[in-house]
Amino acid sequence: MAIQRNSFSLNKVVDPKIDENNIWEDDVLDRETCADRFTAILEGSHGPLVVSVSSPFGTGKTFFAERWKKSLRHHGKAAVSFNAWESDFAEDPLIAFVGQLHEELNSLGLTKSSTKRLQERLLSFAKVGLGIGLRVGMRAAFGAAIHHAVGEDVESEAEAALNKGAEEVEKYVLGRIENFANEKAVRQTFKEQLSVWRLELEKARKRTNSFKGVDDHKIYIFVDELDRCRPDYAVTLLEAIKHLFEVEGFVFVLFVDEDQLQRQTTQVYGEKLDGEPFLRKFIDYRLSLPLPSYEEFARFLVGNSQFKDVLVSPNFVGRSEIEISRNFAFFSEKFSLSLRTQW
Repeated sequence: MAIQRNSFSLNKVVDPKIDENNIWEDDVLDRETCADRFTAILEGSHGPLVVSVSSPFGTGKTFFAERWKKSLRHHGKAAVSFNAWESDFAEDPLIAFVGQLHEELNSLGLTKSSTKRLQERLLSFAKVGLGIGLRVGMRAAFGAAIHHAVGEDVESEAEAALNKGAEEVEKYVLGRIENFANEKAVRQTFKEQLSVWRLELEKARKRTNSFKGVDDHKIYIFVDELDRCRPDYAVTLLEAIKHLFEVEGFVFVLFVDEDQLQRQTTQVYGEKLDGEPFLRKFIDYRLSLPLPSYEEFARFLVGNSQFKDVLVSPNFVGRSEIEISRNFAFFSEKFSLSLRTQW
C-alpha cells in the first residue's frame, strides 16, 4: 500500500520587490504618511543633520527605509542608502561607506561622464579621511579604557616621560599637541573637499534636471541596521559621521532600535557610560515609527493569508475570520511577538 506524503518545502522569506511605478503598493501600515511627515520635517532643516528613526527590531524599519528613499528620489531629491550590517566584516566602516556611496552614484540619474567624474573625485579625497577613520576605529575598539583614561598606553607613556625628567615631559606633550593639530588639519581638509564635491554633485544634477523643480539640494543618506553591527563598528561609524561628514547639505538618517544602540555603546565604553546622553552627541533629532495594534495587524495577516479559506473551514478551525484574528492577536501580544515574527 502506497503511503501518501504531503509535499512541503522550506523557503527563505524574501523581501518583496518594489514596484517603481507604485512604491507604496504593499504599504499595509500606512508608512507613506510617516514618510511624507518626516520629509516635511527634513526639508525645512538647515546645516548638517543626523536624525534617527527608532523602532524595535522586526517592526519594518528596512521596509520603510527602502521605500522612503525611492519616494525621495521620485520627488527629485538625492537619496542614497548604506546597510551597515552588510559591511560590518570590514575593519574600517569609512571604507565600506565610501564604497557604497561610490556605487549609489550610478542610480541618481546623472550622465555617465558626470557619474564617473564624481566617483573619481570621491575616491581621491576619501583617501585623506581614511587615516582618521582608522584612528577613530582604534579608539572605539579599545573600549572603556579609552573612555576612562584616554588610553592605558597614553597613560603609561606619560608616566614614563615624567620619570625621565622635564625634558622628556616637554617632548611628550609637544608630540601629542602636534599629532592632534595634524589630525585636526586633515579632518578640516576632508570636510572642505567633501563640501566641494557636494556642490559638484548639485551642478551635475541640475544639468540632467534631476531636481524636477524641487528646491532641495541636500543629500539624504539612509543608514540601516546599524544596531545589528559589531559594537565597535557601530560606534566607529557614528564617530566618522560626526567628525568627518558634518558638512552643510548632508542629512544622515539612522534607522535603529535606540535601546539596542545604547547597549552597543556601553559594550564599547564600559558599563559606567550612560548610553542615552552619549548618543545625544551624535543624533540631532529623533523620530519614531508608530506601531500598529496587535489586533489591527492580525486582521491584515489573516485577511491576506493564502490559508484563510482553510482556517475558516468547518473541517479545520471552523471559526470566523474575526475570531481567528483576535486569538492570533491575543497570543502575539502575550508572547510579545514582533511584526516580523508574526508575518
